Amino acid sequence: MAKKTLKTLNSNLPTLEDVQLPGAVKELIRSLQGESTEIYLIGGFIRDLILGASSCDLDFVVVDKSAEELGKELAIKHDGNSFIL
Repeated sequence: MAKKTLKTLNSNLPTLEDVQLPGAVKELIRSLQGESTEIYLIGGFIRDLILGASSCDLDFVVVDKSAEELGKELAIKHDGNSFIL
């Protein structure tokens, strides 16, 4: 299966630095990007961002790792726990 690249128009959306997120969330995103992990903030947060509304609903999609693999890595890195529900 060929890998598709999603391109966006120059829509003047804010960068990660401009978005109001808790510091821990920004650090998590940066650490995942630093590992070349493909991660996207999606869903209601993006809708609210475009509408100029505040939101605490953070949904992420990680493309190149399984949830179990990522959970274990994050638990080790941040001295936490990971389990499958």
